Amino acid sequence: MKQASNLVLSAPALKRSAPSSLSLKKDGVLVGCDQNQEWMLKWWWNNYSTFNTLPVAFIDFGMSKSAKLWCKSKGSLISISIDKKHFDTEERSNPSLKKNWEASYSGSVWPLRKIWHLKAFGLAKTPFLRSIWTDIDCEILGNIEPILEFSENSIGFGVAEESERSQNANRKLQLLKPEEIGYNSGVLAFKKTSPLLAKWTENTLKWHLEFMGDQDILNRTIFLEKLSVSKIPNIYNWRMTDGENQSAIIIHWVAERGKQEIFSKFLKTLTF
Repeated sequence: MKQASNLVLSAPALKRSAPSSLSLKKDGVLVGCDQNQEWMLKWWWNNYSTFNTLPVAFIDFGMSKSAKLWCKSKGSLISISIDKKHFDTEERSNPSLKKNWEASYSGSVWPLRKIWHLKAFGLAKTPFLRSIWTDIDCEILGNIEPILEFSENSIGFGVAEESERSQNANRKLQLLKPEEIGYNSGVLAFKKTSPLLAKWTENTLKWHLEFMGDQDILNRTIFLEKLSVSKIPNIYNWRMTDGENQSAIIIHWVAERGKQEIFSKFLKTLTF
C-alpha cells in the first residue's frame, strides 16, 4: 500500500483534544458540514430536536460565517486544524482507482473527498466522553440516544454494516477486499478514548491517496487490525436504496438522489 510521500502536516494538526471553550460532557451528538452542505443544517436540526435533547456539537468543515453563528446558537462549534486542501488530490490519486471511485458514487466525488477525509479528525475533537455521529444527510425520525450503548465494547466503537448488495458492488469495484466487511460511517457510536478512532486518523494521513473516502479507510483499518466493533442496527442507518422501512429511526439519504429528496422535504417546510 502506498503512502502519501508529499503530505506535509505540522505536529499540532495531530493533537487530539477538545476545544478549550468546551467542558467535557458525558454524552452528545456530532454533525458537521462545509459551506456546500450547510443548507441541510436547519433541516437536520428540526428533525433531531423534535425527538432528542442530547447536546450537539457542530464540526466546521468550512462553513460560512452565518452558518457558524447559527450553529453556536444551537450548540457548540468545533474547528479542526487540518486544511482540507491536504486532501484535494485528484491529480495525485492512483489513476487505476479513480475510475472505480467515480463509478461507485452518483455525483462528483472529488469535492466531497476533501470533507470525507477530514471526518476522523473532527470526531477526535469531540467534547463528549461518548458520542453519536450522524452525517448531515441523515433524517432523524425518533430517539437516537440508544445508539450510545454500541460504544460500550473493548474498543469503544460501533457502526452499521452495509447491505450485502452494497458490499458486493464495492468488492467488484475493488473498494473492499474479498474477506473485508463493509461498514457505513454515516452513523457512528464511539468513545473519545477509542483506539480505533486514533488509528483511523493515523491511517487517513497515510492512505488517503489510495482510498476514496473516510469510510473506506475505516473499513480497511478494522479489517487489517482484526478489530471487533459493535454493529449498530440498520434501523439507525437505513438507506432508501435498500427499500422502504417503516421501522427506520434514521434514514440516510445518500448520494445525489438523496440530496434531491432532502431538498424536496426542505421546500415543503417553507412558508411564503
